[in-house]
Amino acid sequence: MITLGKKLNVVGIDSFRRILSGLITHQRQVPNVPPEITNIIKLLHACQEARFANGGAYPPDLSLITKARHNGQNYVFAVLTGYRDPPAGVSIREGLHYNPYFPGGAIAMPKMLNDGAVEYEDGTPATEAQMGKDVVSFLAWTAEPEMEERKLMGFKWIFVSSLALLQAGYYRRLKWSIFKSRKLVLDVVN
Repeated sequence: MITLGKKLNVVGIDSFRRILSGLITHQRQVPNVPPEITNIIKLLHACQEARFANGGAYPPDLSLITKARHNGQNYVFAVLTGYRDPPAGVSIREGLHYNPYFPGGAIAMPKMLNDGAVEYEDGTPATEAQMGKDVVSFLAWTAEPEMEERKLMGFKWIFVSSLALLQAGYYRRLKWSIFKSRKLVLDVVN
């Protein structure tokens, strides 16, 4: 049971599945492009069927959204979970929705996250906040899929460099100890 919003109907879900299966097939036909989710997202951005399914507009490339915005992960989470009724005195045009975290306060994307929209295998409650956190974590991963490997490599370099520094310090102390411990006596003739 997945509901993706009020405006997305069964035809939209079927067309999205068709688009995604076509992109995966296209991925297999292109030998130089590895079949990763980030490449599929970039191909989805350029697909004409995706443009048709999105009301004639190209779908946004969200693979770098968490890096493109200031305080990106918190911004995306706030936009996904921040839908409210407009306050008194604020009028919103037809087809727009009020979200105080979006610049201008009016956003065309309807509220996409609803409590109980998905079922987690481990029994985690499917709250709006939990699903927003999962979406933000996925978008952060698509922005930097190599981040964990890079941080692990950095930890290894720091560890090896600290060992080398300790060894160099010990060697310096050993070689210079004879110069530091000798006593110079100067006989000065009056």
